[in-house]
Amino acid sequence: MILLALLLAAATPACSMAQPADCRTTNELMWAPGTEAALKTFFGKARGDYLMPNTLVWKQAREALGGPPEAPLRLKDGNLLFAACRAHSCPEKGAMVVTPAGKIRAAALLHYFCTPAGCADNARLALFYRQPTEADGLAMRALIGWGRSVNNGETPPMVKRRLTP
Repeated sequence: MILLALLLAAATPACSMAQPADCRTTNELMWAPGTEAALKTFFGKARGDYLMPNTLVWKQAREALGGPPEAPLRLKDGNLLFAACRAHSCPEKGAMVVTPAGKIRAAALLHYFCTPAGCADNARLALFYRQPTEADGLAMRALIGWGRSVNNGETPPMVKRRLTP
């Protein structure tokens, strides 16, 4: 019986950033080997005020993508869209488009502008990309569609931010 369990475990594909298609949910991918390194590589040293003030954006993306997950969505070009909402603050959400080889093409944060006095009622969509061709590519269009779908069918005010190394 133990041998059968070991064989079944060995036959189960391992979810990892190198094999994102083997991940059943965004949460599984967020805890998988290589994901934190991929987020750091994609976002670099960029900082922002999306979910937390003046914080590295990769940490904010990890926060948004680490809560209650969704199953990945396969896009028509074969890439995968992973999305989730922030734990204990589900109106805040994150999404990213990942290639089958595990490279992040674009990412998004649905967030609310906050000050010490409180937070705005209307969501904003921050979109992130590295390559100029991604600015209006399929990955970006998929993230904009995702933002609309999680914002009651309305496209939230958005800003695109090109990340540099």
